Formats: sequence, C-alpha cells, structure tokens
Amino acid sequence: MNIKHLALLAAATMFAACGGRNNTAHEHDHEGHAHTTHTHEAHSHEGHNHNEHDHEGHDHSTHSHEGHTHAEHETHAEHSHEGHNHDTHGGHEGHDHSAEAHADGEIVFSAEQAEAAGLQTEVLKAADFAEVIATSGVVESAPINRTAVVAPASGVLTLRNIYVGSRVHKGQVLATLSGRRIAEGDPAEQVRIDYELARKEWERAGRLVEQKIISEQEYDRLTSAYETARRRYEALASEDGEGIVVKSPVDGYVVACDAANGDYVQTGAVLFTVTAGNRMTLTADLPVGKIDRLGAISSANFVLPYSDKVYSMAELGGRIEAVGRCADGAAYLPVTFVFNAPAEVLSGTFAEVWLVGSTNSGVVSVPKEALTEEQGLHFVYVRLDSECYRKQEVRTIATDGHRVAIEGTDLEGLEIVTRGVYQVKLAANASIIPEGHSHNH
Repeated sequence: MNIKHLALLAAATMFAACGGRNNTAHEHDHEGHAHTTHTHEAHSHEGHNHNEHDHEGHDHSTHSHEGHTHAEHETHAEHSHEGHNHDTHGGHEGHDHSAEAHADGEIVFSAEQAEAAGLQTEVLKAADFAEVIATSGVVESAPINRTAVVAPASGVLTLRNIYVGSRVHKGQVLATLSGRRIAEGDPAEQVRIDYELARKEWERAGRLVEQKIISEQEYDRLTSAYETARRRYEALASEDGEGIVVKSPVDGYVVACDAANGDYVQTGAVLFTVTAGNRMTLTADLPVGKIDRLGAISSANFVLPYSDKVYSMAELGGRIEAVGRCADGAAYLPVTFVFNAPAEVLSGTFAEVWLVGSTNSGVVSVPKEALTEEQGLHFVYVRLDSECYRKQEVRTIATDGHRVAIEGTDLEGLEIVTRGVYQVKLAANASIIPEGHSHNH
C-alpha cells in the first residue's frame, strides 16, 4: 500500500468519527444549557445569527462543541427553550400585559375596564379616628310626637280601612263604635237623644226669656248645656248613623293599632297610636362592661336592615337624650338619642349601631366598601399603575360604620380601590398565571 492509499484511509476514518459524533442528537451539554431538554417548536434559524443571541449562562458567539460548532447547523428542528419567550416583552420592564395575573399576584385591569366600572381610588393616610362600641338598638317615634287615640265611648269597634303605616289627617274618621244589641244601649243613640233634648230646651228658653218668665241666668245655663250637647253630637255621631266616630287628632302616620275590628272596647281604651312630625329616637344597648366609656360617647352611627346607608347623628341633628342609670340585673344600659328622621326611616325598626367615643389620631382607615373578605381574612386592592393592581391582606381593628381602621402605618401612601372593587376582584379570580412567568418592577 503506497502513501496515497494510506492518506485516503486516514481521511475516511476521521470523517466517520466526526459524522458519528454529530449524529448523537445533540447529546452534549453547554454550560448551564442542555439540548436534550430544549426543543424549538417549528423554530427555524434560517437567517438567524447565533453569534448575536445570548442565553443566560450560554454564549453562542464563543462556545463550540468538540469537533462541532453552531455554524455547521443550518436549522434546529422543533427547538425551544422551556420558560423562554423570544417575543418582545412590552409594558413594564419584564412585564407582559397580555396576562391578566402574574406569579407575584398582580392583576391587569385595563383603563377601559376601569372607566366602565366607574373605578375610584384613595391614597391612604393617617388621620383622626373615633373609638366605637358596636352594638344594636331600635328606632321609634319620639314620645313627644306620639298621640294615643282613645275610645270616646264603649261599643263594638269597626275600622275604616286603617292599617299600621296608614297616612291620616286631623279630623279623619278612623273607626266607629256601636252599642246596638248591647244591654247598656247604643252610645250614639244616647248622644243623639241628649242633643235633641238640649236643643228643644234651649229653643223654649229663648221664648220664655223674651216674656220675662225666666231669668237671663237660667237662659244662659240652658244655652251652655245645648252647646255642649251639640258639640258632642257633631264630634261623635257618624253621618251615616252607624255609631260613635273615632277621629285622628293630628296629621301623621298610624304606628300601632291596639284593637282589632269587631272588638268590644271600654270608654278610654287606647285604639290607635299616631305619630306626627319626623322626630325619632334611637335606643342603643350599651354593654354594662363598657360603662367606663359612657362619658366619652358623643354620637352614634347606625344602619337599618333594609338599607346599606349609614346614618350619622351628627348629620341628622341628633343628640343624647337619656342614659339608663339602673342595670337591674340586665347586661345592657339604654342610651337614647333623639334625631330628625328622613322619610325612609321607619319607626319600630331594629338597627346595627356604632356608639362613637373618644378620637385617636394617626390611625390609617379605609372606606368599608374597599374591603373584601375571604375565609375570615380581609383584603384591599392596591393600584400600582394605570393598569396594574395587587391584592393585599390587611388586619382590621374597628369600624365606625363609615370607615374601618386597619393596622400598620406602613400602609400610608398606598393607593387603594374604593369603588369598582368587585370588578377588580372578578378580574383576579378569572385570571390564569402563566407557567414559569416572573415579573420585576
């Protein structure tokens, strides 16, 4: 074998060795990078310069394999890096706004969504906050505005379409009383008879006094008796002759009916209670164990079961009217406020009450509408920028009905959502966290 044959044999041997090494399906390890676990999905490097592409821990511009370089590869079939996106990231640095939530708990809520939800925010800051005592109470008409309507005579009661809550006017007939088929007799008939007798005697006395048969004094006595009988007859007798009428003494609302239709009632029995005016009372229950804080109570806030509106004594012209001084074995003392009630406040309604006491300064508080609750924990939504929000847990201390005090002065300066909270919460619940996605501001 000559030298030419030996050279050709050596070249063939080297070619076979290099080809075998290149056909190992890239079973080689870069520093911090293994091609056995990376596939580019339909990703072609045609026209792609690996010398300018730098992966963390992997430099294509300087790294070559044993007997193999990337310059020798024209394509990588189905080659991708797990957790790596070749698309350009927009928005914040390293932040993709196409995802509505991120691994660090942030939520994207676009400016268009915020406008549609009427979203409003508030920057938290320390301020004065009054201590409160949460309790319950009842709203009733003020005693000065309540009038009892009593039976002017005995008889069987017949109501005239009057119910609790009915609007009534002064002089309006509420019911009639009849004594027919009762042994004592019909009071309406007796009133009519008394009137007719007094009228005849008065007319006869008028003729006699002209003839000087009776004195002027006797005539005056008979005149007075007649006027009394007339007024009683006109006030009590019904126009249809059905009995004695019961009329409302004031304009107002019927807040109680103390007798039912068809009941037999005695003279002087309370039939109705009518309230006039808008003065009402709120009687709150102060726990006996908090009697030492009684002197600090200056006002109260309350909410009614049929409304979310919080009423304030300060806004309703209210004041403390009375405080119970005898526990008598009870666990609570009554604290009574008098206030001007709006039309929607109904007498006899139970209320959730916050008794307002002394004021503390430097307290961070949030509107109660800003809070959401999940499994006993409370959260607010913090606005990071025009389209990015974060859900943050807070610990509540107390509430005055309007706002809720929270712990931590480090919360000052945060911008929280106060209106549109539910919509932001829905966006958070409906979002999907992309696998392997991270975010840094």
